Amino acid sequence: MLTACSTPKSHLELADANKDNRLDRDEFRTGAVNDRFDRLDTNHDGKLAFHEWKATDPSTGQADFAMRDANRDGVITRGEADASARQLGTSDLLFRSVDTDGDGFIGGAEAEAFARKSANTPGLR
Repeated sequence: MLTACSTPKSHLELADANKDNRLDRDEFRTGAVNDRFDRLDTNHDGKLAFHEWKATDPSTGQADFAMRDANRDGVITRGEADASARQLGTSDLLFRSVDTDGDGFIGGAEAEAFARKSANTPGLR
């Protein structure tokens, strides 16, 4: 995700798999999932336990967590996080709000505008 803690340019460089200086929907989703996963994985073991998941949103329940834990092993892997983002379409909603010109890509100006907005919006940081 294009968060306040990463510069728009660095996020574009990291998430822009085909190096065309803009993000398509898949690149954005992958970047968003990776960014959120890395922020939640506080012990850096490559898995999200329920306490890590719940720490950022105390209203999140066990059912929400379990829905993303596809193999029911008690943790969410990066792959499971990506699969649930695809299935739930949550990153698609965010993509459409960031893609202000509606061209299907997020360019530098859109990334910068979103980074400024997210710096002042709880839940987007």
